[in-house]
Order: sequence, then C-alpha cells, then structure tokens
Amino acid sequence: MTLETAEVPISNCAGCGKPNDMATATVAGHRPSPGDISICFYCGHISAFDDDLRLRPLTDAEMREVAGNEKLLRVQRARAMAMEKMKPQ
Repeated sequence: MTLETAEVPISNCAGCGKPNDMATATVAGHRPSPGDISICFYCGHISAFDDDLRLRPLTDAEMREVAGNEKLLRVQRARAMAMEKMKPQ
C-alpha cells in the first residue's frame, strides 16, 4: 500500500509552532480535506484542517470523537517511534 503525501498551505502547529506544509494520509488514495484530523510530526499535537486546508484547533465535538481512536493512537505510536530513531545516538 502506498500512502499519498500532499502539499497543503503552510500553517503553524498550535503545539510547537513548527510550519506544516505537507500531509500524508493513513488511507491509500486519500487527500486532505476540510475537517480531516492532522497530527504534527514534530510534537504530536492534534489539529484539523480548515476549509483552506490550514491547521485549526479541534472543536469540542471533534475532541470527543478522536479521544481513544485506535487509528489515531497507532499513528501517534508510529510517530513516537520514528522520532526516537531520529534522535542522535
């Protein structure tokens, strides 16, 4: 399975301030769309895409929806493992 990475307009993560200009889907063939959830690769902060595909805070309803979501938890674990491997030895 090949996951597609797409360019999105630059916006900064609310968690760490790093710029975000790319998004990789967890489902083959999916491109980011408004309301999709995004996880910052650098800090793991969870946001959503707005109508212009820039990052925005989650609504209360979205926070309840993603809390404990198994797919999101797997992505968070994979991100943490990738970041651990990137640390200088």
